[in-house]
Amino acid sequence: MFVRNSFPEIRWGFSKTPVIIPDDLPFSAFDTNSPFRGENRGKTVWFCLRWENTRGEKVPWSEIVSAIVP
Repeated sequence: MFVRNSFPEIRWGFSKTPVIIPDDLPFSAFDTNSPFRGENRGKTVWFCLRWENTRGEKVPWSEIVSAIVP
């Protein structure tokens, strides 16, 4: 179960065209803060998330969605 000792992994990348598979997203991190900085403002970021526990067990990636970095 992925409740205790689990951490969110975000995979993301910038693209003007839709991204279909997580492997096409070049950046990955375990983070609870936004990895996006001021220099990314106005860009379209595509991202997906999954949970991984301390034993390295992972759930499947979420749907890939996009947003404009504010």
